[in-house]
Amino acid sequence: MEGFREDVRAAAIASTLGLKSVDYAKKRYGKDNSQIRGRKKALGAYLSAYQETKKYVVGMMEKFNSEGCPDPSNGAYGASLALERLLASFFAVNILYRLGNNYEGHAVARLVLEQIAWAYAAYEHDDLDVVSKLGATQAISQLKSLDSRVGRMYGFLSKKTHIDYSSHFEFITIEDEQVKVLHAQPRFDEYGRVLFFLADMFGLVWEITQAPYIKKFEAITLRPGPKINPKRPFVGIIRKHLSAIDRAMRSDGYSEIYGREGKEPIPGLSF
Repeated sequence: MEGFREDVRAAAIASTLGLKSVDYAKKRYGKDNSQIRGRKKALGAYLSAYQETKKYVVGMMEKFNSEGCPDPSNGAYGASLALERLLASFFAVNILYRLGNNYEGHAVARLVLEQIAWAYAAYEHDDLDVVSKLGATQAISQLKSLDSRVGRMYGFLSKKTHIDYSSHFEFITIEDEQVKVLHAQPRFDEYGRVLFFLADMFGLVWEITQAPYIKKFEAITLRPGPKINPKRPFVGIIRKHLSAIDRAMRSDGYSEIYGREGKEPIPGLSF
């Protein structure tokens, strides 16, 4: 019966997408996603990961102390404002991911990354004219010079934000022998990686841009010059939670449904 359902689903998708080969549709678009209902372990692991990112971001901001320090440059002040308001953006990303709103969540996540990049590009400038003319593309390029992973993540989020034809298979399924559109995809291994990456970049850029007002550093080292600390404690926390999400995804059956086995949820991204 299961094989018959897969054949019907493949035929329906081939017809919907105008594909000539039913075998190709069956191979390319996988199994019936209606199997995913009622599976909660991966969601729990993801929510635990989000709480950890929130704790880290708030903890970073709490280290700020301007008592007895000189006034910041216009760029550094603007950077602090841009970064501080991102707590609301992180929450918005989490809500969308929690609901399984894949593309909407990735769109807001891209906004977060652009704001982090803007803060990094702006902090050294005092000329308001220069600061006001900084754009997202220029800022992302500068942030890539700090961490090459930024380019891969920005490309991934941009592709997901601009939904093209090749993405359609991600939200097509079949129920009761009818093709239907999925409005939610519980890709929690993917979502966890995006949130942790954003939180990690937040910590790096917060400590760099607000360095004069921070006494204890954990994400960066200052000599010679601000650089990423490869032994920053947050990396261990990230790996622990991502492993938990991956195990829960397998337990819930999501890895098989989404073809994750042996594959990276976000190719080229590592912690």
